Amino acid sequence: MRVFLVGEGPHDIGDLADAPDFRGKRPGFLQPMVEKIVGARAAFDGSKVALLGKKRVSRRGEALEAQAERAAVLAINAESELLVFVRDLDRGSGRRNAAADIQCMSDEIRRGSGCRPDDKLTCVPGVACRTIEAWALGDGDAVAIACGLDDAVGLPGGKKPEQLWGKPRDPASNHPKMVLKRIFGDGPDREDFAAIAEHADIDAMRDSCPLSFAPFVAELEAAT
Repeated sequence: MRVFLVGEGPHDIGDLADAPDFRGKRPGFLQPMVEKIVGARAAFDGSKVALLGKKRVSRRGEALEAQAERAAVLAINAESELLVFVRDLDRGSGRRNAAADIQCMSDEIRRGSGCRPDDKLTCVPGVACRTIEAWALGDGDAVAIACGLDDAVGLPGGKKPEQLWGKPRDPASNHPKMVLKRIFGDGPDREDFAAIAEHADIDAMRDSCPLSFAPFVAELEAAT
């Protein structure tokens, strides 16, 4: 299977976040996760979202559609069967409106890609609520293994990963990035994200991240 993978940076897509002339083959969080979900090895190509270009827009969502359109062209040129396009929701906190925002962004990605059911290329959008770090926190056992702890990692206040939020640069906040950074102490880096994904249990993550990871898994399974 050939997969064109789009994410926000090296934590998400590893060396695919680099420009094509300078990239290696080291994975991020999404490569092992996609292979685990589809149950097959994959040949990955891809791009960092920021490398897909910027466009002046007249309405909300138009920029994301344009990036998805560009990603689809690159995926077709790479002879990929699957376009997996993952973005962070990265808005506010709590459950209110999150499901609607996820659906809206997912629709924008689908619309921009232009993929139809009978096309050779299938587009699978993923919108992490509220960041990819929340998905990475979805299986406490996997996080513990990746950072060398004996016991499964618990989250502040007993919250689920998608409920975590706070100031993204405050070391004491409950922003998913800061929670994960406190667990790892120094990091986490690309290798740590890949290790979490390698050890993660998909069902555990589906249960802990029902708003955004569960529908992503369902759509990816349906596409393959």
